[in-house]
Amino acid sequence: MKSIKSTLKLSLTALGMLCMAGLAFGCAAECVVESSAVTEIDRQRVRALERSDVDGLSAIYADGAVLVHATGRVEKSEDFLRRIENGSLAIVSVEDLSEVGAESFGGAAVASGERAMRVVISSDTLDFKYRFSSVYVGDAMCRPRLVHWGAWGL
Repeated sequence: MKSIKSTLKLSLTALGMLCMAGLAFGCAAECVVESSAVTEIDRQRVRALERSDVDGLSAIYADGAVLVHATGRVEKSEDFLRRIENGSLAIVSVEDLSEVGAESFGGAAVASGERAMRVVISSDTLDFKYRFSSVYVGDAMCRPRLVHWGAWGL
């Protein structure tokens, strides 16, 4: 667990430096991403997943966001959204198993918690329980955008 926290801190430090330089994901150096805003947008993201709302998800994910699934699959947000759009992936339900918490690091914030998810992938129904962390940064208009999501099976 300590190595995950160390990696996350290093990633956020690097991301913060890029944001201060205005080089990553169009983030604005003067933005502060509030933890309360991140917990709310994460709730919106989950509801959009359950509705297969690709437009809603596109407004939340930063271009090129990286998603690391509990299965070990790594993909860009564009590929993930394409799978939802073409029907090869459907998120049936998402349930919080713990309170979703968030911590602000100025221009970035991290949401984390535990969830259960039922998905249909190419007609196979799968159930997962996982721990996750979502990294959000403020875009040019200071809106939180998801840049990295990672899940680990429970």
